[in-house]
Amino acid sequence: MTGLRVAVLAVLCGSAASSDFEDLLASLKGKTTVDCKAVCKSVGKSFSGMGMSSAGEVAFWNCKCGSDRVVVACTGKPFMQCCKDKCAGADCPSKPAGWSCPSGGGCSSKKCKSDNWKEWVAAHNIYRCMHDVPALSWNEDVYADAAKHFKSVKTMIHSKMYDVKPPAGPAGENLFQGTGKYSPLDAVKAWYSEIKDCGKMPGCKNGATKPVGHFTAMSWNGAKDIGCFNNKYNLWGCRYKALDYKSCNTPNYGSDEDWAHNVYPRKNTFKDCLAKVKKCGLPAPKGSEAVDSTTGYDEEDFDLADVLPGGNGVTYLGAFATASLSLAAAAGLVRVWKSSRQPSLVVDSALMQSDTEQEVPE
Repeated sequence: MTGLRVAVLAVLCGSAASSDFEDLLASLKGKTTVDCKAVCKSVGKSFSGMGMSSAGEVAFWNCKCGSDRVVVACTGKPFMQCCKDKCAGADCPSKPAGWSCPSGGGCSSKKCKSDNWKEWVAAHNIYRCMHDVPALSWNEDVYADAAKHFKSVKTMIHSKMYDVKPPAGPAGENLFQGTGKYSPLDAVKAWYSEIKDCGKMPGCKNGATKPVGHFTAMSWNGAKDIGCFNNKYNLWGCRYKALDYKSCNTPNYGSDEDWAHNVYPRKNTFKDCLAKVKKCGLPAPKGSEAVDSTTGYDEEDFDLADVLPGGNGVTYLGAFATASLSLAAAAGLVRVWKSSRQPSLVVDSALMQSDTEQEVPE
């Protein structure tokens, strides 16, 4: 009986310690630091040391409690949630997460009312299906913030999209502008065409000789929502949101390893994925019947870093943004003018670099 009482007491003490630790995790919401001494006390151990690391807005406290190590992971600044070891959804897998029809017919909130939202969702999900990454859904908060910011913007200048507060951000961002008449698919197809300039896959970024950030943003495995707009100055754009805090899931944000965990080679054809998207109840985007049935783009029409001689004379511009955990603040803006081939073509690229501006190669 004595042995049984001791065993029961140990279980009860363990339950109490577990409850204390869970209460401590809950109490950290809204704070900006973790006290490892309090962590160790909550698990019934003595504090003997600590270490701290971070990735984006995910911070990790490694608390040494006696001979054990307790890891507390917290997301956001201030903390939105804190968890033991890691918080659900904060990881980036090393393979495509798989494509299926978007929830709620592409409008998870059931309150989508913006112009062309179905065409934007359909166009993006065709291309995401081609890479077997999860479908995107329309997010009215993401749309409203982007549309408000760009309402009176006449030229292609990026917003501070990574600093947008939830629920509208943080987010990656693509821009497109021209003098012709366009549809959502025109912009999405132009951004996607950069795949031909990608470096090694998975990842795409390393080894690329021309801009690829439009393609990577729209096909980023961790992205979940989009909000897209066009204004009276024929400026078009989309924001791509993952979570309510910056992490490896945020499009075009992170280290080289994060790019390799989010950008994957094509698996399916445009034709096959168009059929799948239509089966989800979404419309065939305007112009989809003229798109190359395999690659999803036209080589001669959609190269944002070059203009081939003898082109159709349509003016368009593209923009993308990239950031790294260490270089985001130092990223410079590059503007490339190609007047000899198409005078009004401009490509603006927020590139990963240190303290000097670099031209995109011809």
